[in-house]
Amino acid sequence: MNYPNTASSFGSKASRTTDRVGFIRRTYLHLFLNIILFSLATFAVLSIPIISNTIFTIAGTGWGWLIVLIAFGIGAGFLQSLAYRSSSKGVQYGALLGFIALEAVIFSPIAVIGARAGVLGMGLLATSALFGILTVQVMLTKQNFDFLRGFLVAGSLISFGAMIVGTIFKLSIFGTIFSVLMIILMCGWVLYDTSKIVRNYPTDKYIAASIAIFADFVTLLWYVIRLLSNNS
Repeated sequence: MNYPNTASSFGSKASRTTDRVGFIRRTYLHLFLNIILFSLATFAVLSIPIISNTIFTIAGTGWGWLIVLIAFGIGAGFLQSLAYRSSSKGVQYGALLGFIALEAVIFSPIAVIGARAGVLGMGLLATSALFGILTVQVMLTKQNFDFLRGFLVAGSLISFGAMIVGTIFKLSIFGTIFSVLMIILMCGWVLYDTSKIVRNYPTDKYIAASIAIFADFVTLLWYVIRLLSNNS
C-alpha cells in the first residue's frame, strides 16, 4: 500500500507560505520607498519653474490636460507591463522609476491645489488611514476580491468617458459627488490589487506589484485631496 508523503507535502506548503510572506514584505517595502521617491520627485517638479509652469499651463486647458492624461495612461500602462513581463531586475527598476516620474508630473497640480487650500497634510493622513484599513482587512481575511475586476474596469472606463464629455461640453465634473465616487472606485482597486498580492501574484514580481499598489495609493490620494479642497 502506498501512503502519501505528508512530510514532503507539508514542506512544500511551508515553502510556498514562506515565499509568499517574503514577497509581501518586499512589495510593501518597495511601496514605502516608492512613496518617498514620489514625494521627492513631486517636490523637484514643482521646484523647477520651466517644468511646473508648463504643467500648470497645460492643466489650465481642458483638451491639453486630457491629452496629457491619455499619454500618461498609455505610458503608465506600458511601464507596468514592462515591469511585470521583464525578467531583468534592471529593466523592472527602470520601469518603476519611470512610473514614479510620470506620477509626480501628473500629481503636481493637485499638490499645489491641496497646499493652497491647506488640506495636503490632512489628505495624506486620510488616504494613509483608509489605505491601511483596506490593506489590513485583506491581509487578515485573505478574501478573494477577483470578482470586483469587471466592476472596477467598467467604473474606470465610465469615469474616463465622463472626463472626455466634460472636456467637450466644458462641464465641471470634478465636484464633490464625482470625487466621492472616484474614492469608492479606488478603494475597490486597493482591495482587488491587495488581494492579488496576498493570494496569487507571482512571488518574483514584487517590483511590478509595488507599482500596481502604488498607483492605487496615489490616485486615491489625488481624489481625497480634490474632495477636501472642494469643501475647504
